[in-house]
Amino acid sequence: MIQLREITIELLASLLDDAAIDNRLDGEHRIYVTGLPFNFWLRIEQDRPNLVFSTYWNFRNDVTEIEMLRCANALNAELIMLQFFVDVASKCLCGHYVLQLRDGLGRRQFLRTARMFAEIFYAGVGDERHKHLLGMCSSDALTDSPIPRLSLLN
Repeated sequence: MIQLREITIELLASLLDDAAIDNRLDGEHRIYVTGLPFNFWLRIEQDRPNLVFSTYWNFRNDVTEIEMLRCANALNAELIMLQFFVDVASKCLCGHYVLQLRDGLGRRQFLRTARMFAEIFYAGVGDERHKHLLGMCSSDALTDSPIPRLSLLN
């Protein structure tokens, strides 16, 4: 277990390197991760002990605000872990996840969370039901991967 006082952006980049996950430092407080199914940023919040995972994908230009919001709501209702939301001004579907660091960070937990974050966001934007809004190819590469989904009880 890595103690909170030992957690730095450089240490996290090193853990990703050791796991053969491509990444690069993006400023003083961020890492841009490129070696997983979907690229994303990692940053350590300066005022709280949190590690923030974030990414986005552009909507097509002709998509309305209500269509964007419905898409984010549908993804939030179906996929676990990530919080999907819309940046209306930029016409982007955003994904966000916060990992609490107060009690430290396990290496396996960190790497698994990074992999899941990328896979789940990729599954969301690759979902055939939203393809006409986002314009991304299907998520065929993940069809054999168990993407955690919520199942609604009837």
